Amino acid sequence: MIRQAIVSDIFEIKSLERDYRASYLRLHDHDVPEAALDFRDAVKKHRLFVMRMKEIIAFIVCYPDNGVYCIDALHVDYPQRGRGFARQLLSFAETRAHDTKCGRIALWIDPIMQPHIDFFKSQGFHVVAHHLVQGHERAQFEL
Repeated sequence: MIRQAIVSDIFEIKSLERDYRASYLRLHDHDVPEAALDFRDAVKKHRLFVMRMKEIIAFIVCYPDNGVYCIDALHVDYPQRGRGFARQLLSFAETRAHDTKCGRIALWIDPIMQPHIDFFKSQGFHVVAHHLVQGHERAQFEL
């Protein structure tokens, strides 16, 4: 169900991201910072993976870096949330981290994203630092 993304997936992935931003803005009084990810580069470097039913319902950008397995993005389409897809993607990343001999998994989350923070904490992640990343405050989580 999880496969490596290909260039032709990028349009759907960007559409998921746009829908997410629009939905977030409707529910909150501020916008979520736009992702600075280059999806084409992530495909080229084999870092982008997707879950597909009839269309792409979720994606993750993840890779090993000096003994740390980094997650740059994990997104599940709103209508598909609560069905365990984020856990499956996270499990996929954990397996890849183990296979690549990475001792820990790290990711950054905007502190205003409380549902995401709660999810990762429920999966055993904990905050190890707070930093400014590209001008936005981010909490660094590790497992």
